[in-house]
Amino acid sequence: MGSDNISYREVTIGKTLYQVTSIFTGEKELGPTLEKLAVRHVLDEMDDRAKERLNA
Repeated sequence: MGSDNISYREVTIGKTLYQVTSIFTGEKELGPTLEKLAVRHVLDEMDDRAKERLNA
């Protein structure tokens, strides 16, 4: 793994701070993965709000 590129960054989505450490081996791009995480976060947040309204 000597030629791997390691990257660390912080990404804020809404009020949540994600600390992302990535090892790039040329096998997968990070962009689509971060997009999927962002979508999951938004859907989870929407689901939580819907549950709060049902319990109110």
